[in-house]
Amino acid sequence: MAYVLFGLAALLVVAAVWLWFAPASPSLSTPPPPPAEPSPEAESAVEPEPALEVEEEPEAEPEPAPEPEPQLELEQAPEPEPEPEPEPEPEPTPAPEPAPKRPHRMSGLQLPGASRRERRLWAEQHGFRFSKVDEYLVDEWHRGAAASGAEPRDVVAGQVYGHDVRVVDLGGVTVVAVATGEVSDIVVDMRRPQFQADSSADLVLVETVEGFELFTNEPGPVLRFIDVRVRTALREMPESVCAVWCEQDWVLAQLERGSTPQDWEDTFAPLALLADAARTLPPREAAALAPVLGAEEAPEPETPQVQRPEEPLELPTRVTGGGFGELEDHEIGADSVAPIADGSPAEGDAQLYDLTRVRREQQPSTIFNDTPKEPTDHER
Repeated sequence: MAYVLFGLAALLVVAAVWLWFAPASPSLSTPPPPPAEPSPEAESAVEPEPALEVEEEPEAEPEPAPEPEPQLELEQAPEPEPEPEPEPEPEPTPAPEPAPKRPHRMSGLQLPGASRRERRLWAEQHGFRFSKVDEYLVDEWHRGAAASGAEPRDVVAGQVYGHDVRVVDLGGVTVVAVATGEVSDIVVDMRRPQFQADSSADLVLVETVEGFELFTNEPGPVLRFIDVRVRTALREMPESVCAVWCEQDWVLAQLERGSTPQDWEDTFAPLALLADAARTLPPREAAALAPVLGAEEAPEPETPQVQRPEEPLELPTRVTGGGFGELEDHEIGADSVAPIADGSPAEGDAQLYDLTRVRREQQPSTIFNDTPKEPTDHER
């Protein structure tokens, strides 16, 4: 029963919608179908005269309901058709664009000089300098890929993020180096676990950070060297980087064979962070103290100039007697002031002191006997 009621309600809603839009389109009310409908209704109605009025009433009845249904279906049917319009969404096809930027070599076979031409072209596009060799870098590095003694070749030099950068080939391996600006004897060797390399006898494992194993010759300073910059740099390091190490005033990254120029560019930012963090390592030589601005140096004492008189002065001497000025004769050692105690005995026969102590006599005070007492008015 509930389904029947829901069906009738749906029909009424459809009829109401159709009646709402019917007056807006007079062409639909003029066609002959409406007069054909009142014929059965006129038979049921007793008065045929109000057929004109009935023409409007049957429109409200649900009988015309089946007619708008196909109209609604026709109207609803095209609605899903515009849905495929999102097809232009695949238009943002810039995704395949990076593909040509990072061409992956399918094989290790290359024409002679192809790698050099590719690196020279990449250097020109980024405003870097290209040279086949760099005498300054000879014997500059001795760790990592440089441990084999190979000389740097196909050198690209430039600046990124405020640091000098070099992209070189060491024995067929591409190495990206960024200058730190301060020479340090502390060596930090960071390798991926799957990377196999000859370990130096002076390096010990300190810690594993972001998938890299850290080896060093001084664990103390390196533990302080590991901070948020080091962790971020190692986390953002491209997968093509298999080892990173700090040597003297450089931070270097060794890339796998077949790396592309895009891999080199992705290495610049992490290496710049490591170069900034490497300034926390102890320098080889302490920096000189900068002079304090505004401080005035104390003047050095000057030796006074002594000018001797042309005629020598006559100085007093004891060899010959002489007198200067007038002086009255007097006894040597005598004093013009009489002494207070002349050694005479005290008044009276009483001995007030002996050899050990002074004896005190109990007598009334004499401070009130200093002045004579004046008689008062009553006494007078």
